[in-house]
Amino acid sequence: MSYRTISAALALEDVSVGERLVAFALASYADAEHQTFAGNPAAAARAGLSRSQYLAAREQLVARELISLAAGGGGRGRPSTLTLEFATRGPWLQEPVNARLFGCVLGYSRARGPARALLATLAALANEDREVVGRRTEEIRAAAGLSDRSYRRARTTLLACGEVLAENCVGGRGNTTCWRLADPRLLGEPLVARKRMAPAQNARPLLAATPAGQAGNPGQDRTVSALNPGQDRTVSPLNPGQDRTVSALNPGQDRTLSAGNPGQDRTVSLNTPAETPAETPAKTGSLGIDVVSVRLFGACVVR
Repeated sequence: MSYRTISAALALEDVSVGERLVAFALASYADAEHQTFAGNPAAAARAGLSRSQYLAAREQLVARELISLAAGGGGRGRPSTLTLEFATRGPWLQEPVNARLFGCVLGYSRARGPARALLATLAALANEDREVVGRRTEEIRAAAGLSDRSYRRARTTLLACGEVLAENCVGGRGNTTCWRLADPRLLGEPLVARKRMAPAQNARPLLAATPAGQAGNPGQDRTVSALNPGQDRTVSPLNPGQDRTVSALNPGQDRTLSAGNPGQDRTVSLNTPAETPAETPAKTGSLGIDVVSVRLFGACVVR
């Protein structure tokens, strides 16, 4: 952990709260050359941001040339390689910093937004007894990058959750404060990067086939629509008695027919009669009986 990198992060100006939190998180991982190899999930957890928020704020710092990105990482086992340019050219906070408490707070605290930025700033300015003594309110607000209104809200949040105890936090020009930070390790488990959890062995699946003979659908071997429990597929709500969607103009047929020939099961030519006469005479059977097949309304007559 680099003390100089943390001092430069505290001296940043004209950056948003999210960008400052990203700078704090990366500074807590930086080495003496102001480089960090932290993965995106771990750095986002220390910044108190989601992965998308972390990446968006980091891109803003890259665009402003406050950090440079050598390798994007992002995959499993592929951490990002970042150089914190703001730490190489300054300015730096001309005060000693408590780097150990600074990193511990970012690793354990559940505070978010301005409250997290204020808590990390107080941790960096604290002594070995976790006390911030003799610091002016304007100095603390500048190091945290907060307006007076945001500072007051963040201070109220930290006091309410018990992460900070204030013996004297009277504001005003020239007034000094006295803060005492709780031991971050007593507040709960350390923050870790979110991982996708595998489902339990006895977890109920989201989708499952209905076994054959199951009560309610004994004759089906698959899950059916709740609106049509007696069918094995979803049909048109306008034609619930059919297993496929048909034309609205011909609801009683299983296919769309020509409007000019509604009584036939196919469209025929207007110039062709419904029947085609035989082109050759009928054959004579072995018994001397002429068998003529006459198509008459779909029946076969033998004579």
